Amino acid sequence: MARVRFTGELAQKFGEGELFIPANTIKDLIDQLSQRQPDTSVQLEQMAIAINGEIYQHALFEKLAEDTEVCFIPSINAG
Repeated sequence: MARVRFTGELAQKFGEGELFIPANTIKDLIDQLSQRQPDTSVQLEQMAIAINGEIYQHALFEKLAEDTEVCFIPSINAG
């Protein structure tokens, strides 16, 4: 199971800062999370993702091991 960590708005949407989700790829993980919160699919797919501390911009098909830690990284809006 992947350990998924959320911060900010995503933690509020999911009601917690950490979930354990069975998934083989980031795409599988996003699909599972989208079943819990349908309005988050596009948002999650557009975020940078840290997998075991390494940041990816396009990670949909990255493989996940049983003990993988995944963090969704919100974009920083210049304003």
